[in-house]
Amino acid sequence: MTARAMPAKSELRREVRARIAALPAGVRSERDQSLVERLLAIAGLDNGPFFAYAALADEVCLDMFVQTVVARGGVVALPRIGPDGSMAAHRIRSLADDWVPGPLGIREPKADLPVVAPEALSVVLVPGRAFDVRGGRVGRGAGYYDRYLAQTGARRIGIAYEEQVFAEVPMDARDVRMHRIVTPERVIECVETEQA
Repeated sequence: MTARAMPAKSELRREVRARIAALPAGVRSERDQSLVERLLAIAGLDNGPFFAYAALADEVCLDMFVQTVVARGGVVALPRIGPDGSMAAHRIRSLADDWVPGPLGIREPKADLPVVAPEALSVVLVPGRAFDVRGGRVGRGAGYYDRYLAQTGARRIGIAYEEQVFAEVPMDARDVRMHRIVTPERVIECVETEQA
């Protein structure tokens, strides 16, 4: 970010939404593939279990990452939102067969799939609206990930396009910092991450 005052989270969310909307679909698809290749190349990711996510229309798609890890025999869980607003990690074995439409318009794993406990996860791949180089993250505002991340000691990796990375983003006391940010162009080792 430049020297201007730090925007409020709502303003930052609007700015990022416009930046991503300006990216042609073909460019986004190429960037998604580059990011997943970079993610798969990071040392230690083959160990799992991983907590990934099912992308919304304006998020980096991780389907190729999930398919690759599952094909290698790795463990991948995806989020399912419970009626009480809690989030659980359900292990999937097939992107084709293990999905149902969720109440928030997001693909979710079927409810009868095994749950992976937060303390059993090794890596959580975290979507967000905006990130900063110190590990700060602005989500969509519901707090699902911040509440979940507070329960796990897993490595937290923010997943973003470069258009989502800023010098600084506003953080609240409940916001959880990332250990790394991965974009199609680079891996950012976050220097001020708490609970490293």
